[in-house]
Amino acid sequence: MGAALLARIYYGKLEMTIVMNATLAGGVAIGTSSDIWTSPAAAMWVGLIAGTWSAFGFEKIGPYLAEKINLQDTCGVNSLHGMPGIIGGIASALAVISAQSVTTGKYKFEEAYFPAGNQQAARQIYAIIVTLLMALASGNLIGWIAKSDIFSPPTVLFKDDDHFANVVERYNDEQRKCGNEDVQEEIKELE
Repeated sequence: MGAALLARIYYGKLEMTIVMNATLAGGVAIGTSSDIWTSPAAAMWVGLIAGTWSAFGFEKIGPYLAEKINLQDTCGVNSLHGMPGIIGGIASALAVISAQSVTTGKYKFEEAYFPAGNQQAARQIYAIIVTLLMALASGNLIGWIAKSDIFSPPTVLFKDDDHFANVVERYNDEQRKCGNEDVQEEIKELE
């Protein structure tokens, strides 16, 4: 619903790409707390927040990061998995705190079964922080390795002119003679 609203604001119409990505983002966000007792309203709020934030991320945050720090998120992983994952981690911490009052089934928050609700919620937040730190460290390390001279990085990213410029000159005379008459005429025009 939030993505549909943002699509109307940005484009004046329903944009299905935004809605589909927001639907997946809602599933990512609610996945961490899906086995903890939550109300349907809580699940809808988590989906609404994650879907709206994901749509905003696709339309505004992704292009901003590409412009400012040259972050090339071509598949929208940050908007579809990163930001909704953080929302989901926070939602699961809140779900653990709210589920403390549940005393039936496997949700007895006793030390014998599970740490106390507040302790488990703190662990959820710590896990978010550790995951973010690991993602930043490994992303920077892999980026540094990929930019090193070992892989001979291209001077200009995402430019295909090198593959199409001066094509005829790359072939010797014998290679140019091969082909039917139409191809020979095209080669003469290019020369």
